[in-house]
Amino acid sequence: MRHVFWIVCVLCFSMSSFIACGSGPDQETTQEKTTNNDGGTSDNEVKEQANADTAGGNDASTNKDASGGEVIVDENKEMTHGEKPMPEPTKEPVTDGGVETIPEKTETVPEKTETVPEKTETVPEKTNEPIADRVPEQPSEKVAENVPDVPPVPPIDKTGMFNWLKAGHYKGWKKESSIHASTPVHSANARVFINNTLDSSLAGGSSNHPLNSVSVKELYSASNVLRGWAVMVKTQPSAGVANWYWYEVLSTTSGANPVAAGQGQAASICTGCHTAGKDGFLTKYPLQ
Repeated sequence: MRHVFWIVCVLCFSMSSFIACGSGPDQETTQEKTTNNDGGTSDNEVKEQANADTAGGNDASTNKDASGGEVIVDENKEMTHGEKPMPEPTKEPVTDGGVETIPEKTETVPEKTETVPEKTETVPEKTNEPIADRVPEQPSEKVAENVPDVPPVPPIDKTGMFNWLKAGHYKGWKKESSIHASTPVHSANARVFINNTLDSSLAGGSSNHPLNSVSVKELYSASNVLRGWAVMVKTQPSAGVANWYWYEVLSTTSGANPVAAGQGQAASICTGCHTAGKDGFLTKYPLQ
């Protein structure tokens, strides 16, 4: 019986020691986590509430503790009323060898383009032809129709007529294209010129040419050397050889001895043949 008693005592002592060791630090921790008798809320309850809010879709929630303060729960971190939030880390400027590097701002400026019109310069072509050999351009011998003749008619006298012919005042009139063979009564060859008044009348087919119609025939030798002139000038409005002034000279240096110089029958050497023409004009028209 005494052995049983001692065994029971040892067992009781062992159990008491075991209980005392297990209830030391853990029990104090449990007591610290509980609030006072004012009816506060335990930390476990706060965590359970925060977890419930997080499960409901809230990453951060605010609760009141036992003293009326706010508890902010953010990503499983607790913050009671009166505590300051952790400051966010500041971004330090990037440095290069201790010198702060500031990123450069680049600005694109559109380029201005200006179109400058090209200057073109016409340079005359150079020719190897010697200047002395160049032939000057001949003025056109064409005379416009209905342009007044300059002078309109030659003087009706042998001296004035010769000087007028020698000056070549008729050269700009309508003319035959070249020197050709003529009737022997005048010379070997000839070339006819007519003024605008006579040309317009012939073109219209008139049988009565108007006043101041003029024809000049250049007289050439067989070798085409100019040797004189034969001229007819209409002095009266009526038709017929009697109404023309006739003049002929076989010299280019002197008009002192004309072959004929007079009105109508006074120059019978001319009118004898020209009676057959259309109002005294015998040359073929249009001029050849």
